[in-house]
Amino acid sequence: MWPNPTNAFSAMACRRRGIVTTLVLLLVCSRSESGGATAVRAPSTMFWNSTALIATRAVVWAGTSPSLNAAAASLASDAASQATAGPWSVMDKQQAPPGGTLHDYWSVGAYWFNCTALCDPSLFQNCSAWTHSDLGPPGPPYANCSAATGLPWYDHDGFDNPINRKLDPPRLGAMTDGVVTLALSAFYLNNTAHGSRAATLLRAWFLSRDTRMNPSGAFAQGIPGRCEGRGTGLIDFATPFPDILDSVALLRFTGAWESTDDAALRDWFAEWLDYLLSSQNGRDEAASLNNHGTNYDRHVVAIALALGNHSVAAAVCTAAGVKRIGVQVGPNGTLPLEDSRTKSEEYHLFDTEGLLMLATLCTTVAPSEESLFTYRCPDTNRGLELVMQWLLPFAQTPPSQPWPFEQIRSVSLDASWASIFRMAANAPAWASTATDYANIAQSHVDHANGTAWQLELTLPLTSI
Repeated sequence: MWPNPTNAFSAMACRRRGIVTTLVLLLVCSRSESGGATAVRAPSTMFWNSTALIATRAVVWAGTSPSLNAAAASLASDAASQATAGPWSVMDKQQAPPGGTLHDYWSVGAYWFNCTALCDPSLFQNCSAWTHSDLGPPGPPYANCSAATGLPWYDHDGFDNPINRKLDPPRLGAMTDGVVTLALSAFYLNNTAHGSRAATLLRAWFLSRDTRMNPSGAFAQGIPGRCEGRGTGLIDFATPFPDILDSVALLRFTGAWESTDDAALRDWFAEWLDYLLSSQNGRDEAASLNNHGTNYDRHVVAIALALGNHSVAAAVCTAAGVKRIGVQVGPNGTLPLEDSRTKSEEYHLFDTEGLLMLATLCTTVAPSEESLFTYRCPDTNRGLELVMQWLLPFAQTPPSQPWPFEQIRSVSLDASWASIFRMAANAPAWASTATDYANIAQSHVDHANGTAWQLELTLPLTSI
């Protein structure tokens, strides 16, 4: 049984290098009496490294790491709050999407507004950037705008429409946060009640007949007057659903997830994967050239791996070098399709995270010589290594150079920087830069002042 949290968190501290040593020893030095490696039972996670999770849990239980003690304390606090929140359901919205039912997930295009809308300075930092897309005439005001209907709607890149607060995105985010936090508590803190609560949240969103979400994104990021939903809307699920599946693996490992529920959830995600692969929205998102295409790929690969469909995962991974890196990475390591956005730093990091997550997932189905970490375009030196090199001056704390592209709002990106450089540090193909990358990641964890605790528990350092 895991020791009392209060005692564990106050146990004797050790230096960070000691933490790394402990992890490495746990990972590589466990031997059987016959001299072979001892098989260690581990959760069947896809992106979160299961062996590293087991090793990190051992350190948490020993209470010898100050940073992990702090992360576990934050986990305990957040999980206590999550244990009384929810459950959430798509049924909670006040109306169904046009042409659908309450069981259908519904969101509106993130940056789209009716033609009468003006920038609200109480909501947005930089109203001078309130511009329309290339889809309509100059404005506002728009010559073709109907004051009665608000049609047509126009795109104001980087300005989030608050209408989505009344629809399903906040509930999807809250459910995901709750499930992840409670599953981590079940795994790291042996809190069986939290595991049971996470299972309750999952049943409400995915399984219960009266509250479940239909396995379809047909009404995701629709635009009134233009479309009910779009392939673009599938990005609403690209981060939550892989995190959900890794959380389910933790719940299964701790015994909090029943086999009947597991079978039903697998059926739900099998339908979801079919939707991603065969629907017009899925095909449209697969054809996207920017971060949407990247995150579609990692979304598909994560679900395919969770379902044991390695052929689908392998097909996506095999194509990703040419289809994603070859299209997106510029000759000096920039990401031109993201760097032209109004929130370019956020989008650049988001796409880089997605590419590294995809590369990490693909290591399970692709031979090392075909790793996306080492892929280079045939005609140039373009690849993920070049992306990381270009980021280095901006990744320092503080950055040694200002971000060179438009970024219309000020927002903390420490969690993204830390995630990117922790993944890079953990990539075996980049062992020569692992220490430098790990130090950059840790500087952002430290700079986040305790808000990046989840990274310490889901993406622990494994490489040095």
